[in-house]
Amino acid sequence: MKNIIIAAVVTLTTLTGFSQKKGTLEAKIQVKGICSMCENRIEETVNLSKGIKSAEWDLDTEILTVVYKEGKTNPQEIGNALAKAGHDNQYAKATTKDYEKISGCCRYKTQEKHQD
Repeated sequence: MKNIIIAAVVTLTTLTGFSQKKGTLEAKIQVKGICSMCENRIEETVNLSKGIKSAEWDLDTEILTVVYKEGKTNPQEIGNALAKAGHDNQYAKATTKDYEKISGCCRYKTQEKHQD
């Protein structure tokens, strides 16, 4: 009987641990961009990524605020997705090939910030 109770407690503890939902975290990521087209691309890239609750990029500060599900993604993965979309950030740099895919008016390495 004692073994059955111990087994039941261990099983319930294990199941409870696996069924708990992980919380959400917020990250602030420096992302290069110069216009509202960049803003749309940055936010869309991140919002379409797995585990993202919300993403908002500020043109003036170049800071992306991301709320994401813990255990589903992390700032490095978000940075990698942004680099693949052509935007340098504090976690990853865009390859020349990926950077050249963005619109000419969005070339933050050679253009000034502007309004569309």
